[in-house]
Amino acid sequence: MFVDYHSHILPRMDDGAKDAETSLKMIEMLKGQGVGTIVSTSHFYAHRESVTTFIERRKKRFEELMSHKPAIENIILGAEVAIERDLSEKRNFEKLIIEGTNFVLLELPYMPYSPWMKEEIMNIQAEYNVTPIIAHLNRCAEYYTKSQIADILDISDTIIQFNNEIFSSRKQTAFAIQLIKSGCPIVFGSDTHNTEERKPNFDMFEKVMKKKLRRDFDGFVEEYCSYIR
Repeated sequence: MFVDYHSHILPRMDDGAKDAETSLKMIEMLKGQGVGTIVSTSHFYAHRESVTTFIERRKKRFEELMSHKPAIENIILGAEVAIERDLSEKRNFEKLIIEGTNFVLLELPYMPYSPWMKEEIMNIQAEYNVTPIIAHLNRCAEYYTKSQIADILDISDTIIQFNNEIFSSRKQTAFAIQLIKSGCPIVFGSDTHNTEERKPNFDMFEKVMKKKLRRDFDGFVEEYCSYIR
């Protein structure tokens, strides 16, 4: 069974599922695509709310969802944390770490690259003894040069997360496969927000990765799923 490391399935939490009915449909779709564990990563923006407020909202939405007995019950709570200046100093930051792990999903800013971004990631590593998972790195190609992306990849003990949407692009697929074959730690996520234009897409992941990795596919799935059970 696959692990979805990036999703927005909690109802009315962010720009993801608009209600519990949508959440349940999304989860049903993920189960049908072979997903057995979902990491729920609602957006967190430090300039908009406190960590405490976010955690309280998340708890209520999670309890609401679970009361409906979703098709997948192994749902792990985390957050998609937008990288901002001084994020590492945010009070109660440690509560944003994916529950039961030492991983935190970080989203790079959609703006020209600046060294402070890398410094903030490294500060978070050092301060909280966590392993950063860098969300959908491929999206940064529009804003960062190859050398700047390489600078992010150079951060030690970091995992790269790709959205399954990359498989609609040959160039981005080739980039992901290159990193996998180089030994870079990689995980995948649906980044699903709804059942329409941003629907669950692990069927795409399985189809393309089986073709690209062939006999290595099962081994890769076992490795990438092993970070979270």
